[in-house]
Amino acid sequence: MNMSVNKSVTFVILLISSLLKGQVLKDTVAFEYLKTVQIAPVGAPLDFPAYELGVKNGLEFSFDDMAYEWNNYAYKIYHCTKEWEKSDLLINQYLDGFDGNYLNDFAISVGTFVPYTHYSLRIPNANARPRISGNYVLEVYQNDDPNDLIIRRRFIIYEDLVMPSVQVLRAADLTNFSTQQMVNAKVALAGYPVQDFFQDLDLSILQNRRWDNALNRLKPTFINDGMLEYNFLGEYAFEGGVEFHSFDTKRLNQGVLLKGGTLDTTFNHYGIINGYSYCYYVRAVDTTGTITSTSNKICNSSAVVQGSKVLYLGRASVTSQNGIDLYAYIDKDADVIDYQIQRADAEIGPYLTIGNVAKPAL
Repeated sequence: MNMSVNKSVTFVILLISSLLKGQVLKDTVAFEYLKTVQIAPVGAPLDFPAYELGVKNGLEFSFDDMAYEWNNYAYKIYHCTKEWEKSDLLINQYLDGFDGNYLNDFAISVGTFVPYTHYSLRIPNANARPRISGNYVLEVYQNDDPNDLIIRRRFIIYEDLVMPSVQVLRAADLTNFSTQQMVNAKVALAGYPVQDFFQDLDLSILQNRRWDNALNRLKPTFINDGMLEYNFLGEYAFEGGVEFHSFDTKRLNQGVLLKGGTLDTTFNHYGIINGYSYCYYVRAVDTTGTITSTSNKICNSSAVVQGSKVLYLGRASVTSQNGIDLYAYIDKDADVIDYQIQRADAEIGPYLTIGNVAKPAL
């Protein structure tokens, strides 16, 4: 089954100090038979693993054990520094409950081709309730030995003390304009006391909840009356990743249709997510590589199969295969070599190139 996940960028303000130098605790899965390891807010499985201090429904952690044999798994929760090292706080300073607890919530598969056991855990729970905000790791171990680690996952508990905002833009560097994204941010302190803006505050930017390519320890570029601005001018950027879909102009039965007289070719774009709206337009590129004209935008929702929308340069419709067909009418005599197909997840953009369609041969 093919699945497409909408891209997102998460940024985190860390208001804690690094107290000890030690091992950096990274997300870990020790064995191949442990699958589908997830940690996310309750009811929102695709969101970043963080919750506000004091709420009852925090995070849900789960995984599947494909070994299908009984294991007495247990877990511990550790408070960490901003560098993701174990802090020097005593357990009763950051946690209400017990130091270690067993994973008692599990279910054995029934009637499946591959037998497995599904384990799950809620945080906080009756046996473990974090008391303070900050960085945390959940460690699952076996054989009653905390050193016999099988899974580790990071999560964050926050307090709503400041007011952040974020803006996702194309890379400022023209070389990477169509392939990279950058993030600018503003943080209104809203009266929160900070003595040293550069030592006490760090900004982290994550792409798709990933810590492996996160940008950490970022400092404000401007400070103005309690407003911190982080404008990096292309210094920090992420690759676009799965925003760019493969395409094949050999298939003529569906996809984007560019017409000029009796000439036609196709562009096939799939991988859209049900329930989202997508916007497209077509750009004409001449023999020197210069964009000479741009069509109107066409936006469609993929919530249901829709009829065609006719605009002066084309139409778009959602197919029963959860794909979008685009139609644009072109000047067959124009000095053009190909057409760029650009897509955005919102009408205001940003628009990124997802493929090119060659001008039909005469």
